[in-house]
Amino acid sequence: MAEEPEPVIAGPYALFDGSFILEFLKPKPSRDASVLMRATYKHDHPMCKLGKGHGQSPPLHIHFKQFESFSVLSGSVGTTTTYSLVDTIHTPSDTGEDKPHVIRPWMPHRFWPDPDAQQDATFLVWAHPNSDDVGDSKMDRLFFQNLLMYVSDVVEGKERLSILQVMLTQYVFFSRKPP
Repeated sequence: MAEEPEPVIAGPYALFDGSFILEFLKPKPSRDASVLMRATYKHDHPMCKLGKGHGQSPPLHIHFKQFESFSVLSGSVGTTTTYSLVDTIHTPSDTGEDKPHVIRPWMPHRFWPDPDAQQDATFLVWAHPNSDDVGDSKMDRLFFQNLLMYVSDVVEGKERLSILQVMLTQYVFFSRKPP
């Protein structure tokens, strides 16, 4: 029996001057995910040639209670992981749908476009588990959508960076109660 598809529930959003396309999908139950995103780096966009300097690439960060997993569907995606700052380029052959890369809680990490990519890179990324054990710190679509759209607007010059805005986004995310 085939598993149900994971339909788009929000997006696509063309962010960071069109260099990063983001969609939110409804995760299938077997993923046990609180959020599922399909992201695409446009390899020929000048911002993607910046690699780690791309505006979408977050600073090295950790998640306290959830794992973050990703699978590369096409192209190549870079990550920096661990406290030793290990850089890795992931492709469908080593990090495809059948063997996703799993980032454990408390593991420093960041994503970035491969500046040497020869084609667009599309990948799925999700946070899990989606259980009550995670509590109020469960990552979800609204958190990522608000944060990434805000940072994109800052990079594109539509908004000024406000540390207060970033702190409020995180505060609201961590202090809200699930429905």
